[in-house]
Amino acid sequence: MKKLLYGCILTFPLFLIAQSNNNAIAYYNKGIEKSKLKNHKGAIADYTKAIALDTNFTDAYYNRGISKDDLKNYKGAIADYTKVIALDTNYTNAYFNRAVSKYYVGDKKGACKDATKAQGLGFYTSKLIKLTCDKTGKSYAYYKKGNAKAKLKIYTGAIVEYTNAIKLNPNYAKAYHKRGYAKHALKKYKEAIVDYTKSIEIDPNYTNSYFARAVSRYYVGNKKGACNDAKKAKKLGFDAAAIIKVTCN
Repeated sequence: MKKLLYGCILTFPLFLIAQSNNNAIAYYNKGIEKSKLKNHKGAIADYTKAIALDTNFTDAYYNRGISKDDLKNYKGAIADYTKVIALDTNYTNAYFNRAVSKYYVGDKKGACKDATKAQGLGFYTSKLIKLTCDKTGKSYAYYKKGNAKAKLKIYTGAIVEYTNAIKLNPNYAKAYHKRGYAKHALKKYKEAIVDYTKSIEIDPNYTNSYFARAVSRYYVGNKKGACNDAKKAKKLGFDAAAIIKVTCN
C-alpha cells in the first residue's frame, strides 16, 4: 500500500522566545536540522532534551512524533501526538498524524475518530477517512447537504442528510451534533440530547455539544444536567454565563 503523507513535515524553528527557554529552543532547532538530514534517532534525542527542559513544548512532542513515525515506531509516535493533543486540543496536524499512525498499527476505529476530528478542524482528510471509516468517501458530502438544508430551516431534510453521513461514518461527531441541532429546532429535545451525547462520546472535548445539550436538557426540565453541561462548556472555553445563570441558581 502506498504510504500516506503526514500533515506536516516539521514545525518551523523558533527564534523569538523568552531567555529562560533558550536551551530548549536550541535543542529543538538542532532536532529540526537533524530531521532534515534524516538523522531521526539524533533528532529524537534533541527533541527529548528540549522536552526535558520544557515539558509543555507541544511542537517538540509533535516533531518527535514525526521522527518516530519515520522510524516506523508508530506506537511511540501515537504517544507523542496524544501528548500534543492533551496540551492543545485544537492541534489539527496532531489528530491527522495520529490517525495515520493508528491506521498503521491496525487501529482503524481510532484512526477514523482522529481523521474525522481533523476534518472537523478544517484539515483535508478525505483519503484517510475513506480508508478508515467511509469506504465510499461520501459522508462529508451528505454532511454538507445537511448544513445547506439546516441553513434554509429544512430541518427534516437536514436530519436525513446527517443520518446518511452517520451511516457511512459512525464516528462523525459533527454530524451527530448537527443532527441534534436540527432535532432541537423541531422541538424533539430528547432525541437531540441522544445525538449530543453521542457526539460527546466520540469527542469528549466537543464544546458546542455540551452547550447544546445543556439547552435541550433545560427544555425537558433537567436543570441539574443542564447546569453540569453548561459548566463543562464554560470550562472548555464557551461563553455559557447566561445558561449557567438560568440552570445553576
